[in-house]
Amino acid sequence: MATTANQFSVTGENTKENLYMNAQGDVVLEKLCLNAQGQIGALEAPKLERKLNEALDRKPDILILDMSMVNFLSSVGIRVLLGTYKKAMNAGRKFRIACPSENVINVLGMVALDEMLLEE
Repeated sequence: MATTANQFSVTGENTKENLYMNAQGDVVLEKLCLNAQGQIGALEAPKLERKLNEALDRKPDILILDMSMVNFLSSVGIRVLLGTYKKAMNAGRKFRIACPSENVINVLGMVALDEMLLEE
């Protein structure tokens, strides 16, 4: 079975960490960003969940998932996103989706999660 070019991946090894500092140079927030691309269906969702849990274990103030390159989001993928949101909230942290593709915006809007999950 041949693999396609639109495979799902989360770039856990290439994460970008940004420290936001106030005028006195004190660290205010730590933001951890992950990128996803391709499809997030039943086969890909467990890998996404593992990567998001690993990222939450690093205890960033804000966990951001860039979904600009995601072309399909299933109900299982939605469950993973919602579960990550709840875990982050329970730990006093934030989880947001940044740069969602049109497909992601449409799916999250249909299930009324767009306002809760999309970055402001």
